Amino acid sequence: MSGRDFILRYFRKCGFTIIELVIVVSILGVLTALAIPAYSRHVSGYKLYTAARQMVGEIREAQQRAVAEEKASYYIIFNTDQSRVNEKDCYIVKDNMENVKKIELDGAVNLYETNFIKSGSSHRLGFSANGRPLDRGGRVALEDKYGNVYYVIVAVNTGRVRIDKVEPPGSEIGL
Repeated sequence: MSGRDFILRYFRKCGFTIIELVIVVSILGVLTALAIPAYSRHVSGYKLYTAARQMVGEIREAQQRAVAEEKASYYIIFNTDQSRVNEKDCYIVKDNMENVKKIELDGAVNLYETNFIKSGSSHRLGFSANGRPLDRGGRVALEDKYGNVYYVIVAVNTGRVRIDKVEPPGSEIGL
């Protein structure tokens, strides 16, 4: 027996039949179909948490600028107007009512509601020179398409900014 015959005979025994390949591909297809919704939910939750973390960072930055410059001129305007069509939810950081920056939320994240002081069709959060909220504390609710909610909470007495999945009690935010 030549070496070539041995190799051909060996590899013929080690191959897969078409039925085996079809079964394996079918199983992989079913597993993928089951995994995609779970993955989509996970990605949506990650985008929601990331948006909440970014908002906390922007609020803390405005708070620290008010303290550093010793003036109560930094505000964050939350646009909660639900009548806007084809616009992303956003919030704006302002200094003496001039736009410093506009932050648009990811399309998968909704600025659900807030209870800061109402100013026109928006809500306003400002900081005093000592870092405390000007009018009162409050919260912003961010929601994803699956109904998961994160609350960005600003405490009334200290100005502490935090994230939670549970709505804060009214005493913490000055209601």
